[in-house]
Amino acid sequence: MENQSKIKKAERNKSTFKNKLMALSANLDTKRKDGDIVSYPVKGSATIYKGAMVVDLGTGYASAGVDTAGAVFLGVAVEKSDNSSSATDGAKDVRLYKTGTFVFSKSSAVQDDIARPMYISDDQTVATSTTNMILAGPCVDVPYSSHVRVRIDDGVDSFKTASVVVSFSPSISPSVSPSVSTSISPSVSPS
Repeated sequence: MENQSKIKKAERNKSTFKNKLMALSANLDTKRKDGDIVSYPVKGSATIYKGAMVVDLGTGYASAGVDTAGAVFLGVAVEKSDNSSSATDGAKDVRLYKTGTFVFSKSSAVQDDIARPMYISDDQTVATSTTNMILAGPCVDVPYSSHVRVRIDDGVDSFKTASVVVSFSPSISPSVSPSVSTSISPSVSPS
């Protein structure tokens, strides 16, 4: 008897699930909540400090910001989360700001940095160029010679980047015709 009850309940759930995969034919409460602060599970053996830039290294878990291939910028830590005593991924969570402007260290910050994209070097440092070019966002202010203010809205969760290479090669002949060659190389990090 109990097994038949479980089977019927599973069939009802399956039917309900099936219906949710169809286009809407009535209003739906999508359970909206503000996305300014979002919680993520922390990678095992990791410590994330308050104010740190946080990335996903392709594991689905939050780690302190690093310039590593495939990393995706998740946001800035609202508070410290210490999962260092556990090798278990997700044993702790960290809340992250997904929007706003934040001051980070930058070697030789200059006024000309404003509007330039800033890339993650480590969990508290940005640069105009790094090995893996993990976007933190554009510089919006230079409050000190060693710091910039970055708007993270554009950098957070930007998992696709593209580099555009433009080369000019004028040919010298009786009829001068410069040629322009462009190539786009998309680079997609796992999400």
